[in-house]
Amino acid sequence: MANGLNNILLNGAPVKNLLKLKRWEAGMKQYELANRLGCSASLLSMVENGRTEPTVEFKEKAAAILNLDADVLFPKKVPDHKGMLAHS
Repeated sequence: MANGLNNILLNGAPVKNLLKLKRWEAGMKQYELANRLGCSASLLSMVENGRTEPTVEFKEKAAAILNLDADVLFPKKVPDHKGMLAHS
């Protein structure tokens, strides 16, 4: 799924989701946000890089820390229907 964020580079790497970008904009180091979330920096890294899906509790807590709505920080994924064509 293309989310438009892959064109944004942060320290030379593409941004996979808004969490990493908003953490960076807030001036927080990864370990700082992880401590506030009560998780490991490696779990936070996995979420930021799209390797794991965060829990609802994680999403809500991260959004509150970053003063954002959880639905903005973690938008719902739209299924990719690429290759599905309507036939008449």
